[in-house]
Amino acid sequence: MSHVIKRGSALALAVTIGASALHPSPARADGAACADAAERSQKARKAGKLLEARALVSTCAAPSCPALVRTDCQAWVLELEKELPSIVVRARRAGKDVTEGKVEVDGRPLEGALDGHATPLDPGRHEARYRRGDVTLVEPIVLSPGEKNRMVVFELEGPKEPPKPTKDSTPSASAAPPRESRNTLGWVFGGVAIAGIGTFAVFQGMGQSEYASAKEGCGAARTCDEETLSPIRTKLTISGVGLGVGLAGLAALGVFLLVHDSAGPRSKTGWVAPSTFVF
Repeated sequence: MSHVIKRGSALALAVTIGASALHPSPARADGAACADAAERSQKARKAGKLLEARALVSTCAAPSCPALVRTDCQAWVLELEKELPSIVVRARRAGKDVTEGKVEVDGRPLEGALDGHATPLDPGRHEARYRRGDVTLVEPIVLSPGEKNRMVVFELEGPKEPPKPTKDSTPSASAAPPRESRNTLGWVFGGVAIAGIGTFAVFQGMGQSEYASAKEGCGAARTCDEETLSPIRTKLTISGVGLGVGLAGLAALGVFLLVHDSAGPRSKTGWVAPSTFVF
């Protein structure tokens, strides 16, 4: 790059001498300005300030500049266009483009940045910022020379979906459980009642039978010991517990049926509770 800068200096000197010999002072001023723009453009290009360099070579590539300077500057214009990286900014919400909002890069606003066109930037680090209302999104960017149309996408959160309305717009404070759950609960209460009463019937029968045998045997002779009486007491105790469980199950089932009937109209396929127990 140094030989290019030296060449620019030589061009400036040659153009200045030629202009002083062949043209009056205005022409000398134009030639010197063109040569100075050419030299400064190469310094900016070497420093990585490609946007500044492009603006300077556009000046020295103008038709009003001497041909010797203009030829080099026109070539540099094409080279800088290849080296300049660029970005394309997009904002999206739920997969759809959003064209509202303001975009800044390094604190400078980019007008029309959301229109889909490419914006040239110098190589290096940058910070893109999207603003709309109270929403601010930031995307860091690192650009390489010649990197074209780098996509910078700001993903916006979609609107929160409102809760879906139910058929009953004014639900009760305590919603009734589903009918399937209520039917299952009825079967549980009925099963507990049947199991309890069945246990009572079986152990009561066994206990009474053994009690009658003991009464006729050792009871008549008053020789019954604890080994004989203890199993009888155990069976009668179990039968009593079974009776209590059965009665509790019946009571729970009765309450359930009352609540079940008052909860609403029965369907044709509703649960049918047993109504008669034989024991």
